[in-house]
Amino acid sequence: MKTFRELQESESGQIYNTSPKTYKEWEDPEILIVGFGRMLYSQLKNKINRYPQQYAKELKRDNWSNVQYSIEHMFLDLLKAVQEIEKQMTASQWKRRGTMLKRQGK
Repeated sequence: MKTFRELQESESGQIYNTSPKTYKEWEDPEILIVGFGRMLYSQLKNKINRYPQQYAKELKRDNWSNVQYSIEHMFLDLLKAVQEIEKQMTASQWKRRGTMLKRQGK
């Protein structure tokens, strides 16, 4: 059984579909983010890109506490997940799958 510290240090994001059937699925894999669920990698990047615009709107309304909470509990978690997923996507095993799918023409 994992200790509380091990659970805290566990991955916050990972590739969910580890065996893509097409090259398109390999380029934009389905990912799993703890606390957010499953989504495509492109959807995650779009979600992160929208946060600064939302923060600007909230700051114009002087809603400082909501912005601080969102940054600490959502934005940073998503950034950490992206970093972990990109690390998995640069692994040689993942790259090999992409090469094989590309050669097969799928």
